[in-house]
Amino acid sequence: MMCLWLRSSRLCWRRKAPHSDGMKFRNREGVYTMQTDSKITIVGIGGVGGYLSGMLCRTFSQVTLIARGERGKSIEKGGVILHSEYNGEIHAVPHRVVHSAEEIREIQDIIFLCVKNYSLEDVCRDLRHCVDAHTIIVPVMNGADTGKRTKAFLGKGRVSDCVIYITSFLNPDFSVTQLGQYARLVLGSREDAEAAREAGKYLAAAGIDCEVYEDADQAVWEKYIFNCAYNVETAYYNANVEDLQTDEKRREELRTLLGEACSVAAAKHIHIRENYQEEEYERFLHLSEGSTSSLKRDMEAGKTSEIETFGGYLVEEAQRLNIPIPLSEKIYRELRCREFLNGVKRKIEKKLEETRKEIEEGRQDIAGMHEYYWENRAEMDQYGYEDYDNQQALLRSVNANQEKQKQEHRYRKMLDSPFFGRVDFTYEGEERPESFYIGIGNFAERTGAVPLIYDWRAPVASLFYDFDQGRAYYDAPSGRLEGEIISKWQYKIRGGKMIYAFESDMKIDDEILKEELGSNGDVKLKNIIRTIQREQNAIIRNTKDKILAIQGTAGSGKTSVALHRIAYLLYHDRKHLKSSNILILSPNSVFADYIAHILPELGEEAIQELNFDLFAYRELQDVVSDCEDRYDDIEKRMQKNVCQARHREKQSREFLGMAEGFLAELEERLVNLKAVSFRGIEKTEQEMIRLFYFKFQNVPLLSRADAIMEALIDEYETLYNRNISEEDLEEIRKKFSQMYVTKDLYVIYNWLMEESGYPLLPKVPYEKRKLEYEDVFPMLYLKYRLYGAKSQKTIRHLVIDEMQDYSYLQYVILDMLFACPMTILGDRAQTLDDKTRDVLTFLPQIFGKKIRRIEMKKSYRNTSEIAQYAAALYKEQNMDVEIFRRHGKPVEEKAFSTLLEAVREIRKNVKTGPDRYETAAVLTATQEEAEAVCRCLKEEGQEAFCIDRDSSTFRRGLSVTTFYLAKGLEFDQVFGIRPEKGNIFSAQADYITATRAMHELYMYRICGDGKEEE
Repeated sequence: MMCLWLRSSRLCWRRKAPHSDGMKFRNREGVYTMQTDSKITIVGIGGVGGYLSGMLCRTFSQVTLIARGERGKSIEKGGVILHSEYNGEIHAVPHRVVHSAEEIREIQDIIFLCVKNYSLEDVCRDLRHCVDAHTIIVPVMNGADTGKRTKAFLGKGRVSDCVIYITSFLNPDFSVTQLGQYARLVLGSREDAEAAREAGKYLAAAGIDCEVYEDADQAVWEKYIFNCAYNVETAYYNANVEDLQTDEKRREELRTLLGEACSVAAAKHIHIRENYQEEEYERFLHLSEGSTSSLKRDMEAGKTSEIETFGGYLVEEAQRLNIPIPLSEKIYRELRCREFLNGVKRKIEKKLEETRKEIEEGRQDIAGMHEYYWENRAEMDQYGYEDYDNQQALLRSVNANQEKQKQEHRYRKMLDSPFFGRVDFTYEGEERPESFYIGIGNFAERTGAVPLIYDWRAPVASLFYDFDQGRAYYDAPSGRLEGEIISKWQYKIRGGKMIYAFESDMKIDDEILKEELGSNGDVKLKNIIRTIQREQNAIIRNTKDKILAIQGTAGSGKTSVALHRIAYLLYHDRKHLKSSNILILSPNSVFADYIAHILPELGEEAIQELNFDLFAYRELQDVVSDCEDRYDDIEKRMQKNVCQARHREKQSREFLGMAEGFLAELEERLVNLKAVSFRGIEKTEQEMIRLFYFKFQNVPLLSRADAIMEALIDEYETLYNRNISEEDLEEIRKKFSQMYVTKDLYVIYNWLMEESGYPLLPKVPYEKRKLEYEDVFPMLYLKYRLYGAKSQKTIRHLVIDEMQDYSYLQYVILDMLFACPMTILGDRAQTLDDKTRDVLTFLPQIFGKKIRRIEMKKSYRNTSEIAQYAAALYKEQNMDVEIFRRHGKPVEEKAFSTLLEAVREIRKNVKTGPDRYETAAVLTATQEEAEAVCRCLKEEGQEAFCIDRDSSTFRRGLSVTTFYLAKGLEFDQVFGIRPEKGNIFSAQADYITATRAMHELYMYRICGDGKEEE
């Protein structure tokens, strides 16, 4: 029997001996009797729910427990086992154990909700059929608004607020342990005080200490305030209590968090007892070592947590009441992101597991199809239809499985770093913001669902890249959507762990950009999706201009921007554009290897890469046995130390004019038309002239006779209704080849040289013909004009890197080959010639008005010291370069008497290896110098890798190469070695060398004769 004592505004229950007939409760006003067959349901049999279950089940006969899985089975089999320091050992058997609320058919008298806050809405929805207007519901959980939310979710019933003062936990064997010499609940309801009193009677009848208030707001908030501070700080620092107690900064933060929560309570007119903050702070200081919070444990384990309870509600109320709580808001925002990260990771892991299962099933299906095919191949129909159908079905299955493998790879990458940014955006006309997380790819729980993470190329992602806080918009397929950016966050996640979260009112915060730029280099070009700048994003998302020509200073990110633009175009036009439709002209194989991973990393297939010099060599293989390339020419010019005016002339617009004049008069010199007769078909000389100069006048000159020959063959095959024989075909070819004085392009090119006043090529047989670089592209142009250029129709987008190194003539040839959109990029200051070349002055003459010129003036690669040093090398060019301020070591310049001295200095300063720099380079002028340095380094015991024109990979550690092969690459450390005597490329070599260095630059001169010490 329990007695009710009235103390001011609260009712306190004290335990007495139970009465055998039922539960009678006495106070000053009368006697209360409780029926032991009341229908009671407890949801959530964890630590607190288990304690209530043990106490209530031993008293009441109609208690239903909702418990799933192994826990439910354990209770069904052995009942509830409670080890209580306050009440002793208790073993109680419930009326029934159900696995879901659907199994309960009766209206309940009272329901205790002992679940986490994030489950409250789902639990209420499931229990609605068990509740009527008389049912009492007690949400036994943390939080300041659980009663209000429970009432809203159920829409009926009588709800009492509840505050828990019970320390208990669930054991691995599903028994429950309660610690300490107290275990009590505080109940109360401002709206339904009678419901709280009745709930208190049930608890008291079961021997559970409780206090009932007419208004429990003070008790609720006094516990809630401490929970807000203690839970969020332990979770934020992933710490136990002693880690906070011993750190002055963290102690003060806890005091601040307590104060901020109290200020919200005061604004809500919640009475908090005097000296509450100091008392709770003292309690915190005396908590036992090893103590921590449930929020910290849940977040550490990657589980769904109650961050919205301990942080979200407080922040929302503070904003509603216009109360500033900056520290609470900051910690809540970051913890919310960690919570989102944990949830997304769980969903990605689930998708990953499903995809792996599908891949394995696909492999088994393919193996079965193979087996069926070979077992039944002999019995398939004679016309091959079944064979074809089976092969097509197999091909579809293989392709589908390959797509699944790509998806699996994407999920694995997303697990490492699911997202890097977030925008909170309020649409025009709406009140609450929506959060958009930005990552390397879209991720949704199922097809057609709203993405949890948006691809960095999605329209909404432009909010992250293009706007600060305030008014903003993005262009969606349905039109422009306007609104306001409330906040923007940037994250660094590695290995699925949050490294940092940073709220920024700028598009990409300078500190984050500095951190990214200040990190060590890699053997692969990094993707820049986390740090794309506004001006870069405008280029990436440009789909209107057919040709973009980008002049970008060294380190401006132009190559990265071009590759990210390709990824963006592929994403937005998958119907018409595939990776196989894109070609990049790159300077060499090492550079191609350096950038090759970018598109696969961004979720796209690798694109084709081609060196234009190699392309020209292949196109001219039927004319000459070998061709020089650009690097042959550079080495030769540095060795001779002379300008090659003739080379420049042969690539110019003026030379093209001379070539066209030559071609206009070539027909008379080259063509020798005659009558042709073949097996009864006669073509007179007059007919041949008509065909050659009128009907086929648009066919290139050296292909025109072949066109007439094809027409004659068609006439023959139509007339005689049979195909021409190989013998006859050979005979007719001889007749038509005699229509030209010569078809040898090498000979015709010499005619052009003779007319233009240039030295002739040597008259040698094919196997000895080797073209100098100055003649390679003039001859290729002549070939295309005389034979026709095969248009590269499968290429739908062309990327030209290092645009300044292509001549006027080369661009004309490219225009002949490619009619597709182009992205052209380069830096005039890095021209591989004795003079800089600004191709933007003549590109519009070739490509017309469809070209859009863009300049990228801001350099991000180098430290300020290196960038300023490089800019000083090119003062005469009036380079307008903006330097991103990131300071580092001053540039070191030294002079040495011998190469050996310089090499020993390099060995002393190089810092590659574990926990040091990833990459370093020694850059020389010539290949001979590079090989000498590499030998000397190895003799001195320094591991080094020599890069030459035949190299195809870029490696970690110390590389040795020439300045011209290093273009487009970047290194943590760069050592430039130059002889005292320069050459015509010295200015370009020094500038290119300096701009390769990210963190440290050393410029060494060899001032002696260069001979090594004995």
